[in-house]
Amino acid sequence: MAMKTRLLVQALVRVSHQNPSAREETILFSGDADEHSELLLSELVDKAVEALNAYREHASPNGEIEVQLSIQLHSDDPSVRPALHLDSRRLQKIARTGASVDFDPYCYHGS
Repeated sequence: MAMKTRLLVQALVRVSHQNPSAREETILFSGDADEHSELLLSELVDKAVEALNAYREHASPNGEIEVQLSIQLHSDDPSVRPALHLDSRRLQKIARTGASVDFDPYCYHGS
């Protein structure tokens, strides 16, 4: 069985209304790749940031919003290092969106 790696980057928005059970989550962008590299990660993050910026420019939600950049790395390849590197320019772009960043590496080495 061939080893597989998957990189998933998503831009999410959660809108909370006065009623806590009425919380809505929307995925503005979802992109993935079958390998993990700094270049691919950067490209996907840039696209997610573009989606978050477009949302901020055009949306007028009825409630409090929370934006998040979610990065997941799934791999059973022992040569894949579960690392996250974002340059300062990219971090500044993310910060301007007001998004939190969630990085979840799932590495299944030896399973």
